Amino acid sequence: MIRFFTGLLFFLSAHLTLNAQITLDMTHMPTPGYAPWVSIADTLMIGDPGLTGEGITWDYSSLSPISQRRDSFISPSQAPFSYQILFFGADVVRVQSAPDSIGGFAIQEVYEFFDTQMGAFHNMGYGATINGLPVTLANNPTDSVLTLPLLYTRVDSSVASATLNAFGIYVQQNSKRWNHCDGWGTLITPYGTFNVLHMVTDIVGDDTISINGSGFSIQRPKTRQYKWLAQEEGLPVLQINAIVNDSLGTEVITSVEYIDIFRNLGPLANHRVQQPLGMYPNPTQGALNLDLGHTFDQQAELSIFDLQGRKVWQQAISPQAPRLNVGHLPAGVYQIEIALDGDIRSGKLVIE
Repeated sequence: MIRFFTGLLFFLSAHLTLNAQITLDMTHMPTPGYAPWVSIADTLMIGDPGLTGEGITWDYSSLSPISQRRDSFISPSQAPFSYQILFFGADVVRVQSAPDSIGGFAIQEVYEFFDTQMGAFHNMGYGATINGLPVTLANNPTDSVLTLPLLYTRVDSSVASATLNAFGIYVQQNSKRWNHCDGWGTLITPYGTFNVLHMVTDIVGDDTISINGSGFSIQRPKTRQYKWLAQEEGLPVLQINAIVNDSLGTEVITSVEYIDIFRNLGPLANHRVQQPLGMYPNPTQGALNLDLGHTFDQQAELSIFDLQGRKVWQQAISPQAPRLNVGHLPAGVYQIEIALDGDIRSGKLVIE
């Protein structure tokens, strides 16, 4: 009887922990050195992203990546000096990948500046090198991406305005956002399981554009962002973006992205199924046991990648001994993959 109640208490404790209501503050925002992989998923298999409430479980474990990018956050002192002056007071900078050119303008690099002043996480604006010259698009007032601390039921709004004047082109962008933290619970993705806050953000705005003195204004379509935020990650663990037409009552999902491990999305990626890989103990200091889900008759190929996507180890796994020793690898976070029966089983490995 004592053993029964002990087990019951353990189960209840674990269940409450996995469904705990959390709060996000400035310590949970991105910091220099944060460099997550972000997977972009197919939008066709997405259900209703607006499902929300208290103690909800959102199961997005079936998401399948079609591409990936690497977000990189650096210290403001690592950004070009010309931007440091304009964006003085920034706490962190996101380095964004840039297209080779837009409309004949060569773009080499893009920096996005953030600060966490006065109880909010602000987007201060952008700096970019265009045709070899530094150009800035600074928000004044700044765009309050999150009001902190972020907790369930919080509602807030903010306005932002940004101006660019270069190469004979004048652009003014005005926007307004509404944030509503309308739910909390557990989110499951291919990357893991997290206690999260669910937030909906609506953004409307307009652009005024003038080229050599001749200008026009356009109204941007209303965008809606569904975000699931966890304390473990500086970016939303999952974000679903949509275009909303209030007059027609329509909402069209345009993109889905989530924090992930590096995935080798080569030419065969769309023809091979990504399956979760069980392993224990994890974290480990050396010995690692693998749970492949079922028995197999032939050798399987195992590969380990670092966070930069470089293959650091490869070996064959025997069906009689699905285990290995990783003590020769430096401490850190890795992706481990096993090609088995036409599928790829993958997971995040932590070496202490």
